[in-house]
Amino acid sequence: TGENSLRSKFDARGLPNISEQNLGLSGHTIVTFDNGNKLLIVGGGKLEEMGKPGGLPQLSKALGLIQVYDVESGLFTDLSFYENKTQPNAVTNYDRLTEPRAYHSVTPVGNKQFVVAGGVTTRAGQTRASNTVEIIDLSAPAGQRV
Repeated sequence: TGENSLRSKFDARGLPNISEQNLGLSGHTIVTFDNGNKLLIVGGGKLEEMGKPGGLPQLSKALGLIQVYDVESGLFTDLSFYENKTQPNAVTNYDRLTEPRAYHSVTPVGNKQFVVAGGVTTRAGQTRASNTVEIIDLSAPAGQRV
């Protein structure tokens, strides 16, 4: 966290034109770290429909967001917030998943390090199984955490 992140501590559901990544997520993953004092929230998507029984949920969009919730302060820090999403992470100092995904796993593997694997993504308007693995390192400098 730091000055290159978006922080909020309010319930924005009553506000018009709220950002799509803040509300209505489906398939995101939350894991605890820092002795349970913080939550890492990764990915998610906008659910279009559940699809056929036993099939993939249909997403209108998978998201690459990475957020941290501080239990003590009640603050959300959005590490992935940046309006110009065409710039690489290292240029903007913001961190997003390389492949946006939902219904994935996030596994702690060290102090502030997590493996993100599997799930589904959206490519060319279609929901597809993800075949990539990413590592999030929250101790790395901003823009280099993924």
